[in-house]
Amino acid sequence: MIQETGFVMRSQFRMLQLPFVDCPDTLMAENTAVTNVLEAFGAIHSVGDPLAARDGDVFPVYAYTGAEIRGVNAPGNHFRGVQRIRKGPYLVVSGGLGTGRRRSQVFIVKMGTRAARGPWGSNLVKNAIPGTTDRVISCYGIDTFRWRAGGISRLGDLIAVPIEGRRKSRVVFLHAKNPEALERLKVEIDRSGVPSAEAAAVERLPDGRFVVGVWRELRGNYPGRLDLYVSRDERLRNGFEERPFAWTFNGFGDESDRSPRYRNINFITERRVAGQVQLYMIGTENTSRSAPAENGVNVADLWRVNLPNGLVAGRSPSGRFRLDHVATREYHGVRDHANFGAGAGTYVDDVGALHMYSCFHWRVERTVRMTEYASHRPGTIHDLRDAWVELYEHDGFRGKRLSIYGNRHAEITDYRRIFVDNGDFNDAVSSVKYQIPRGHAYRLYRDAGFKERRTLKKPFVDLVGTGSAVAIPDLKERPLRFGDKVSSSKYVVRDGSRS
Repeated sequence: MIQETGFVMRSQFRMLQLPFVDCPDTLMAENTAVTNVLEAFGAIHSVGDPLAARDGDVFPVYAYTGAEIRGVNAPGNHFRGVQRIRKGPYLVVSGGLGTGRRRSQVFIVKMGTRAARGPWGSNLVKNAIPGTTDRVISCYGIDTFRWRAGGISRLGDLIAVPIEGRRKSRVVFLHAKNPEALERLKVEIDRSGVPSAEAAAVERLPDGRFVVGVWRELRGNYPGRLDLYVSRDERLRNGFEERPFAWTFNGFGDESDRSPRYRNINFITERRVAGQVQLYMIGTENTSRSAPAENGVNVADLWRVNLPNGLVAGRSPSGRFRLDHVATREYHGVRDHANFGAGAGTYVDDVGALHMYSCFHWRVERTVRMTEYASHRPGTIHDLRDAWVELYEHDGFRGKRLSIYGNRHAEITDYRRIFVDNGDFNDAVSSVKYQIPRGHAYRLYRDAGFKERRTLKKPFVDLVGTGSAVAIPDLKERPLRFGDKVSSSKYVVRDGSRS
């Protein structure tokens, strides 16, 4: 038992080995195509909902803590990538253990209190610490020579993991059909002599071939570079062409002088009319090179990927490929819960909506801390599981925000006992946005415990569902006149009339 920074750290560390397996013939390696990537990118909420998972006693003592104790060097030990798994309430997080027995690693996080589909929302609203079923369940070792695992990417059940170290880098592939029993596939991209592989992205071309992008940092003041590998055919087991295409960053095309140092990249496919497709890339970083010690801004850049001539059509490619900058957005979250200088991964859900997840560099108070940046299901909804409600502290959708997704955790008995941005939220709701199916309403009560005192002229108001998104910028205005009065809330069945 070892004492550190005011709390006790115990460790029953057991690192699992990844079994090597052949690529299965039935490998699920496809993400949902997005109808309009720019619109979906803009729909991701810029303010995130904090998440946390107990560390599960799967870490060596002091590892991934940021503490320079017993030879552990903080900059060499931190989380570097995060992706949400296709099925179930799971995340995979990558990292590098850079001292002692060096090892690149991946961790499986099971968010047992969250839903298997759709946005999750914060699991820290009703309790300041995560529940016992929200925890890291396993740690897998990957490589000792290439001990840094960088920004990861997921395509269906396929996970691409870049690893680097000692002037060598490589991309390995994991099979996550069963997230609680990861497998390593017997195929890889070897980058001998190339020391950097900060992040990897993976997608498929229309003819079924795989395309893998690897972001690398060039030494000195040189800009970053994207290496693009294409598989020999549609069977991943047959490997990749040895020579990659390459693109070097040459500016954003505007007045920005930022030279990106991406820690994570993801490919997104836009499905267009007549079967046409367009590939996009999202790159994420924190603008401070010393984050989180000296924090900068969390940013995501959207790029349009123009592949070499003939590559999409299945012919012999010719010429170079290039990236065109489309948009840049900033993201914010609770301190120590998100930093794009550590990990940030884009997730495409089953209807083509984009969400983003970020993790902090280190464990904090024996938890792995993360943030979800969600977007809403497009179109009209008919299922309460797809409903969402956002309650804001101030009018005009400003201040603290309480996000409620679906109906699993929507019943809140007493707002004096919940935590929103680590603070109180009782009698604080002043504006709302919501999307609820017809026949249902989210009821906001003046009193705790869902009381409907007859002595009150208006003991509650209903946010009545229409199936479409609704925004009320000021609850104090007519006809509601209910600002700063909410103390409990829950879903009720309604016939569609407004209170």
